[in-house]
Formats: sequence, structure tokens, C-alpha cells
Amino acid sequence: MSSIVVSGDTSGAVTLSAPAVAGTVTVTLPSTSGVMAVGGGTITTLTTTSDITVNGLTVGRGGAGGAANTAYGASAIPIAPNSGVVAIGSNAGKLFNTASDTGQSTFVGYFAGASCVSGTDNTFIGGSAGTNTTGSKNTAVGSQALQSNTTASNNTAVGYQAGYAGVTAANNTFVGYQAGYYLTKNRNTTIGVGAGAATSGATAEANTIIGHSAGNGLTSGSNNTFVGGRSDSGTNEGAGFALTTGSYNNFFGGSAGAAITTGSKNTVLGNYNGNTGGLDIRTASNYIVLSDGDGNMRLYLGSGGSLVVPQVYVDTTANAANVNVRSDGLIWRSTSALKYKQDIRDVEDFDISALRPVRYKSKCENDDQTKDHLGLIADEAASAGFEELVTRGEDGAVEGFQYERLTVVLLKAMQTLKAEVDTAKAQIAALQGASA
Repeated sequence: MSSIVVSGDTSGAVTLSAPAVAGTVTVTLPSTSGVMAVGGGTITTLTTTSDITVNGLTVGRGGAGGAANTAYGASAIPIAPNSGVVAIGSNAGKLFNTASDTGQSTFVGYFAGASCVSGTDNTFIGGSAGTNTTGSKNTAVGSQALQSNTTASNNTAVGYQAGYAGVTAANNTFVGYQAGYYLTKNRNTTIGVGAGAATSGATAEANTIIGHSAGNGLTSGSNNTFVGGRSDSGTNEGAGFALTTGSYNNFFGGSAGAAITTGSKNTVLGNYNGNTGGLDIRTASNYIVLSDGDGNMRLYLGSGGSLVVPQVYVDTTANAANVNVRSDGLIWRSTSALKYKQDIRDVEDFDISALRPVRYKSKCENDDQTKDHLGLIADEAASAGFEELVTRGEDGAVEGFQYERLTVVLLKAMQTLKAEVDTAKAQIAALQGASA
């Protein structure tokens, strides 16, 4: 082992040459401004107390010489004190200047975290990823991911330009190429290529968007959930693609609600895009739509809660009606088999003359209010003793009349009348025989 000590001013170039020998040669330079050139051999171990540049690559602890720092690249953390920072790449963590980063931030890539002056637990990996200034606990992986973020914290962005424009947006998760590109508010989760990319200045908040181009046009809507991506053919857009200002929508399916623009509080399951099959809810609210994989609407609940099943009207049968709607809206099947009955008794005679047949016009908004209808007044039927044929709401108020069960009353009246007629016929025949 041999040792070479160079003393004096080494601000210029110092060239050392010696015959190749086995062992270790230690070279001590008195100034960090010196340049050491090696020729005719190889340096296997080099120990220095300051940053050095090897073949154009700067390696060390950064400009401040913090013992806990690791820096690789020109101008990597040039002014950071002892704060446990790792910077790899030209100008990575360039402006970092705090000893308070106990969480040990990591900057990897050309200009990664270049504008970050403070903050804790940040991880920026990729060219120009996370030009954050003072925010903490941000993770940006991908070229230009979180590039515009300045003071916000708790963001995760993975993908090229993911979360690009979120200057002060916090608590967001962006995964995918340009996912959440223009979103500037908080608590958004976007996963997929262009998911929640929105438009410039978008203030949408607290949205969950999953799928290629899902929620792509969102600007100020909030609390939406879109799950579904664009088809491989490119003919359909992702779930909630065109929505701009609507809120509290839930779309599940490849193109679910893709044509809806400003509607709110809608729920779509399947590929119905918001304007097919004669149902247009692009600007409507409070609809629930169930559709198939081709986007065909199968049934829906309107904004007022009305259930519409188009195919029911198309599918016909010669069987008798057997559907009943309870006062709370429950739909069930009406039955008549013996196995569903108990405490069976013969029905008594009713005074059907107490029922008043009437002609009337409907007040119901779904009816043609100019058309005459024939029927009975359920209130009058209840007062006349036909309570079994009257339907009442949960509050006990009269609501309707069971016309189909009136046939039982009429049948009993006809049987009674027939018995009377048969008796009269027998009596007449006996009188006629006696007088013969």
C-alpha cells in the first residue's frame, strides 16, 4: 500500500502517474476544486469528503453535504442539508432546502422534484415528476406526473402526466396515462387511460372514476362513481364520458351514462348510454336504468319513482290478470288455488242494488282527462257494506275497488236469483198441472 499527498493549490489540473503496483494507493487532495485525471489504470475504490464528478456524473450528498443525503446527477439536491433525501438525476430535488424531512423524500429522474423546497415523505420518480414546493406525502411515478402540484399533500399519481394540472389538489389518486389531468380539487380517484382527464380548470371533487376515458369531460360535478372503459373498437366512450356538471351519479358498464351531460343522481347499470331505446335522460335526474350489454334499456324507474318495463306490454297472454300492487308499491302475484286459502265459507247475499254505477272522467295525470270511464265509487261501496271489495292505503284511506272480485258477488246474486226462478217455475208447473 502506498500513499500520495498533494499539498498546495490544486485549483488547476493535477495529474498523477505511477507504475502499476499491487495494493492500494491513497491520494489526498487539499481542495475540492481540484480535478484528478487517471490514465493507464483503474480506480477501484475512491474515498472523498465532498461530492465528485466522474465522467460527467456528480455523485455525493448534495451541495450542502448532508450526511444522510444521497445524490447522483448534476445539481441533484445542491442545497439540501442533512435531511435523508435521495436524489438521482440531473437537477433532481434541485431546490430542496430543509432538514425537517424526517420521512426521507426520494427524487428520481431528470428534474424530478426540482421545485420542491420542503415537505416530507414525497416520492417523485420520472422526468419532471412532482415539481412540488412544500406539500408532503405525495407519490408521483411517471414523466410529468403531478407536475403542477405546488402545496398539496397526500396525492398519488402513476402514469404519464397523471394529475398534471392539480396545483393545490389534495388527497387524490390518479392511475393511468393522463388520468385526472385537469382535475384541480380534492378526493378524486381516477384509474384508467384518460380517466377523469376533464377540461382546463376542472373543479370536480370527490369522484371515483375507473376505466378508459371514463368521466373524461367532468368539470365541476362531484360525488360521482363511474366504472367502465371504452370498448376496443373505439366506437363507445367510457362510463360518464360526457358528464360535465352532474353530481351523485352512479354508472356501471362499459358505456354506462356516456351520453349524459348534466343530469344528477342517476343510476345506470349496463351499457345504456343515456339516450337509446326511446329514453333520453341526458339532462334528466333521479332515474334508475337497468340495461343489457348491448345498451338496450330493459327497465327503468323514472324521476318520480314510476316503474317502466317496456317488454311487459309487448309480451301478451290470454290468461287472466294475476298481478297485484300493494299500497307500499310492492308488486306480487294474485293466486286462487285451494292451497293458498283457509277458513273457507259460503258467501252471503249482498244487496247489489246499493252499488251505484257511474260515468266519470279521471283526475290522474297519466290518463286522458277528457275521456269518459265507467265504474263505481269505492267510497260509496264501502259505505254500502262492500268493504271486502275496497282497497285502502297504509293510512286507512279508501284507494280503490276490486272489480275482479265483484264477479263473486254478482255470481252469488245470480245463483240466488236462479234458485228463486227455479222455485217459481216449479210452483207455476204445479198450478198448471192442478188446473188441467
